[in-house]
Amino acid sequence: MGANFVIQGSVRKDNNKIKVSVRLTDAFTNEQLWGEQFKRELNPSNLILIQEDIARETVTIIANEYGIIPQRISKESKKKAPAELDTYEAILRYYNYQIYHTPEAALTAFNALEQAVIKDPESGIALAMYANLYGDRYALDLPESKQALEKTIELTDKAIDLEPNNQFVRLVYAYRFFLLNQREKFLYEIEKALDLNPNSPLRVGAIGFLLSLYGEWKKGKHLLDIAMKQNIGFPDWFYATTALYHYKLDDFENAYIEALKYDLTALFWGPLLRTATLGQLGKQSEAKEQISDLKSLKPDFESKARYLIKKYVKEDELVEKIIDGLVKAGLKI
Repeated sequence: MGANFVIQGSVRKDNNKIKVSVRLTDAFTNEQLWGEQFKRELNPSNLILIQEDIARETVTIIANEYGIIPQRISKESKKKAPAELDTYEAILRYYNYQIYHTPEAALTAFNALEQAVIKDPESGIALAMYANLYGDRYALDLPESKQALEKTIELTDKAIDLEPNNQFVRLVYAYRFFLLNQREKFLYEIEKALDLNPNSPLRVGAIGFLLSLYGEWKKGKHLLDIAMKQNIGFPDWFYATTALYHYKLDDFENAYIEALKYDLTALFWGPLLRTATLGQLGKQSEAKEQISDLKSLKPDFESKARYLIKKYVKEDELVEKIIDGLVKAGLKI
């Protein structure tokens, strides 16, 4: 059939229950990539609802931005040189970067999107992804971060002019105002992004992530919880917000549990969160390894701690509570 992937399934039922078995297979290797069994109570009034529910959950798992199929084909795109990539494969490299956040993933995504916007300058989504990479460079205080912020502004202006009704473009446009600490503009644009598609599982998760960090915890955490429940492939950086949610409530045990799930070894935020929670828990000896990792990833962290934390955490009270935990753990802020 010329298909890369095949979805197959079967339905079994008895008097009042139905079981739908679904599996996803790589058509070239015959490898089963995913399988699930859905069991539901069955009556005539809910038959359509069951169909829609199982179809939506299946598609979310296998085909959303960070789903099984995009992750599978993004690995294949790595074999091509940037000059050979089309816009779609450059987009796949961007999603690979969002999952792993390694310097290598960032570089390959950057090079691919750089070529994509040259070859396809009318692609708003490629411009927005390129802008997002520059925005992350600024937020993570990587080299030439000031110029990166200027580039983010330039690229988001172009992207929003081209595709104002694309949810991802609108989301990155909102991220620009998040980075600029322009609260009212950020909240306005993030709501516009949400309104464009309130059912997009991963993009809604990113919206919840940013809203929470700006102090809109009730709505932000609710959206994030939905995204994490509906997706098996969401990025680990979502756990930064769930850790901070418990930390803000002085629930340091659960904050530490969530911080342990932040498994992005190239980013300093993982050891930062774990160090702060261990400090609040009075576990200074256990914090030593995390402090070592933090200083290894960000040697100038102690001299720039507030500046770095405020790039993401927009509540002054929470920033100071994080600083308090870091000091208790043994850092000299």
